[in-house]
Amino acid sequence: MNKAFRLGMIPVNPMLRVELPRIDTTDVCSLTNAEILSLRETCRGDWTFALVETALATGGRRGELLALRWSDLNWMTGALIISKSLEQTADGLRIKRPKNGKTRSCTLPQSALVALRFLHDQQQDWRKSFGRDYKNQDLIFAGPDGDYLKPDLVSQVIVRRMRRAGIARASFHTLRHTHASNLLSRGVPLPAVSARLGHSDTHVTAKVYSHALPADDQRAADAWESVLSGEVQ
Repeated sequence: MNKAFRLGMIPVNPMLRVELPRIDTTDVCSLTNAEILSLRETCRGDWTFALVETALATGGRRGELLALRWSDLNWMTGALIISKSLEQTADGLRIKRPKNGKTRSCTLPQSALVALRFLHDQQQDWRKSFGRDYKNQDLIFAGPDGDYLKPDLVSQVIVRRMRRAGIARASFHTLRHTHASNLLSRGVPLPAVSARLGHSDTHVTAKVYSHALPADDQRAADAWESVLSGEVQ
């Protein structure tokens, strides 16, 4: 485009008006193993437990998780489809596409499925209590009346649980960072982690979570050392 503009083939370079995706590198901290266990125990027994388990197991954004429906979950395979996001605006709540506009699938571990099964059973009790006033919207994470949860309120509740668990510096988004950092530090391939997070490309993931790749960098150094020493693979 720049070349065409310089040659006078087009009056203006339209690419100059394109806004590149913003890479959020703020608050890139993750929970320690001890903090994860403490938070899980603090939340165990109420609806926040399933939400925390799912957030930690998928790295899903807050709005994406709050837009999930039971029909998005395949109990047999553990596949969870993330195709929507709940947004809180001045005019109220609205459903929109995920941040990059793409649908993705995350396979849930057994621990998250068990937590979701407990929540599903709990919702049946809520349904009976509210009777005809229950808002049957098939939401996985909903209020006792079946309606949408407000994102800001959910964040406040989770942060309070974190404080109770002894975690001083964290937000709901920390759960997403915890998921990504732990997978990368354990050798899960960057493309796989990027896909689970719903990033537009692996460069975004690499930029945000470069701190979580020390093991890969050490392996690279060891590999080159083996080249110099003439080791045969």
